[in-house]
Amino acid sequence: SPSLLTPDQERAQAIAVAARMRDIISRRLQSDSLKLPTLPEIAVRCLELAHNPDVTFSALSQVIERDPFIATRVVRMSNSPLYGGLNRITTIDGAVSRLGISTLVSLLQELAAEQVFISRDPTIRNAFRGIWEHCLGVAHLSRDLAAMVGHIEPNTAYLAGLFHDIGKPIVAALLLE
Repeated sequence: SPSLLTPDQERAQAIAVAARMRDIISRRLQSDSLKLPTLPEIAVRCLELAHNPDVTFSALSQVIERDPFIATRVVRMSNSPLYGGLNRITTIDGAVSRLGISTLVSLLQELAAEQVFISRDPTIRNAFRGIWEHCLGVAHLSRDLAAMVGHIEPNTAYLAGLFHDIGKPIVAALLLE
């Protein structure tokens, strides 16, 4: 029969495993051998443009049009019940205008974070889907709470909520290795 660990033994074992994982991740980061998803070049360019106070919706639209995946997501979001108006949007210009820069930036950040939770393996993909949906929920709640509190920038709170579990799939991938 398997022996049961005492709470102190379980805690010691958990601390040892966490230290080992920290060492593995640190070594992989230092050797540049930890594969982390990257933000598409178009998304990076859009985020750079969005931080320019003189940027126009048209300039952002021209960049977004070069990436069909991002363009589709932007148009789809602009027509979602949350942002949809009376008229259906079919152009990138119209979608960017409807969403606005702040929402567009949030969407691009979501696309970056979402890449971490995508796997080719259907079992892993399904397991990560729940974590991803949780991250989105926490992000939206964090932004709303920050807006109510007033002294925390809502988009910063949104990012914190979005990325709060980002390490889980990275550690899971290392464990599978």
